[in-house]
Amino acid sequence: MGALGVVSLAGLLFFRRSRTIPLWFSGFALVLSLAATGAMGWTANLGGQIRHSEIRDASATAPATDERQNNTEKQGGKDKSDDDDKK
Repeated sequence: MGALGVVSLAGLLFFRRSRTIPLWFSGFALVLSLAATGAMGWTANLGGQIRHSEIRDASATAPATDERQNNTEKQGGKDKSDDDDKK
């Protein structure tokens, strides 16, 4: 995003006297804006995976399920969350 801002500002200053902005510069700014948008989308997706387990792939949630089953078996079939629900 910073690079896009710098290039855009440079374009405004450099082409301020001409009535039209060259097509190559507009294309370059468009490519930079698409790259910045893609990077922001990817970052948002990664951040969402930290907080929302429903958007993770199945392999990422499988170990947590196995761990809960192991804890339940160690407690003699009684799940700890059952006690929390009764309180």
